[in-house]
Amino acid sequence: MASEGHQVRSTAALLRVSESGYYAWCRRAPSGRVLWHARLTELILSIYRSSEAMYGSRRIHHELQERYGINVSRGTVELLMRQAGIRGRAGRTRWAAGQMLDSRTARRLWVTDARAHHTRTGTVYCAVVLDTNQRRLMGWSVDRTATQELVHRALDAALVRDAEELPPVRAQHTRPTAYAFTEHMQTLALAPVTARVPDRHAQASVDLFWRRIGRSLLPRQYWNTPESLQTQLMSLLEDFSA
Repeated sequence: MASEGHQVRSTAALLRVSESGYYAWCRRAPSGRVLWHARLTELILSIYRSSEAMYGSRRIHHELQERYGINVSRGTVELLMRQAGIRGRAGRTRWAAGQMLDSRTARRLWVTDARAHHTRTGTVYCAVVLDTNQRRLMGWSVDRTATQELVHRALDAALVRDAEELPPVRAQHTRPTAYAFTEHMQTLALAPVTARVPDRHAQASVDLFWRRIGRSLLPRQYWNTPESLQTQLMSLLEDFSA
């Protein structure tokens, strides 16, 4: 109220606070919580803008945890987004067979992604090759170590499957496939140095695929050993690629 031109003395008397208390509040430095929320809001706005205003609180909350290692509640993310006046777009894209009817079908696009799944006694790495235009799993590979060979096996499986499905005459006239490697691949140091990163549409298809895998896996508390998780993943991926 004082900033709007009202006298401090009369405003303090109206609100039943002391003038000295008001001036002390003005001189007080921002609290750690206020500074933390300001920094968090900057990160949220950055993620939101990079998604072209698509991501909501759930996806931004996931990005804060996975990309920045920030452990914050989803309620806090929702609060800060509301205070910043931003919100994600409603609706979800389904992972289903069928051609995407837009300009992106001009070329085939294969996106390679890799994820690390942690158990109590070790880690299992999984690389997949997805045809994001037709939303199909083309190839996959599962191993206990994150090496270039993990990705090579997934790509080899995708190429073999693609060659088997296309008649020889059609294969000779098929336009070249475009490849892209996600940020997860770069984080695990499995992507080429000059790798192309897919656009947000392709990345959304990859995320939807992993959510389906996550819903089909047994709960995390049952991942007692890397061997048991590896068996689960291989069985699921075999079903998805059938």
